Amino acid sequence: MRSLWKGAVTFGLVHVPVRLYAATEDHDVHFRQLHGACHTPIQYRRHCPHCDAEVGREDIVRAVEVAPDEFVEVTPGDLDDLPLPTLHAIEILEFVPLQDVDPIFFERGYYVGPGDGGMRAFALLRAVLAEAGRAALTKVALRAKESLALLRVAGPALALETMYYPDEVRPVDDVEGLPPPMAVDGREMAIAQELVDRLSGPFVPERYHDNYRLALRDVLDRKAAGRAVLRPAAAPEAQGFDDLLAALQASVRAAEARAAGEVGAPAAREPLGYNRGPVPAPQPAGPAADPQTGRQPARTPRRGAASQRGFGGAPADSRGDPSGQHPDPDPAPEPGATTRSGGPTAPKRRGRR
Repeated sequence: MRSLWKGAVTFGLVHVPVRLYAATEDHDVHFRQLHGACHTPIQYRRHCPHCDAEVGREDIVRAVEVAPDEFVEVTPGDLDDLPLPTLHAIEILEFVPLQDVDPIFFERGYYVGPGDGGMRAFALLRAVLAEAGRAALTKVALRAKESLALLRVAGPALALETMYYPDEVRPVDDVEGLPPPMAVDGREMAIAQELVDRLSGPFVPERYHDNYRLALRDVLDRKAAGRAVLRPAAAPEAQGFDDLLAALQASVRAAEARAAGEVGAPAAREPLGYNRGPVPAPQPAGPAADPQTGRQPARTPRRGAASQRGFGGAPADSRGDPSGQHPDPDPAPEPGATTRSGGPTAPKRRGRR
């Protein structure tokens, strides 16, 4: 893996050179926008309405709006000169029990490995965290933001989980419709506990797969190869129950049947279209062959047809991006941008991961 950031872990007078690596990668299928009439990919232009001209990236500066139509420009030098001790270092604030940290605060994960000349100090830091059974609460500046982060042991390496600040986490009391404190029926509790016991087991993440992504790749592979798209069978209707106790008892019986092998979970499918090589070109239906020569008329290839490398592709590589995210191949337009046809576009909304 290629490192995304290099600096040092500091606590007291100890200085441990380290490097950060993306701990996750994106396997989602990313859609492109095409013009429906000719299947040409849509392009976005950065347009200045005041000058009525397209603006190149070299002519764009960053600014913060401090009042309506009033901006303060921020240069790269302004960010580099910030008086932050965490700009090139992971500063340990204190050591805390890992179980005391609510996972709701976790934002993004990185692996931490030793930097140049830091092998011995890195081994010592990892060993002391493992021996103490604690994690280090730290601060680090990544992507123009100083974040809280939790440094913990992760196998032979360390892991750094960036965290939200408390004012960025909404209070759980804001959830609507929460039930008031109430007594729980003893029989219902006993049956529910039995169900939990029967469904308990070790966490084995390899058992679980993104079925939506697999089904979508299957559809894309089939369409690219000119094959019929398979339709799933209708899901069985959920059985209704008049009371909670009956539903719990039926769930326990289903868990017993599954454990006995009477109801087996479907085997995980191989990710379709993933590293399976070239995809055959689509063969759309065309004019019938000449009855005398047996030849078919030449076909004009449709623009926007599937690429020969398939839809599975290689796993996204988070190189060069401290956030661990892959640059969007079709970047979202900024407000005021226009499409190739000249019409205004709305900025793409992105959710937090």
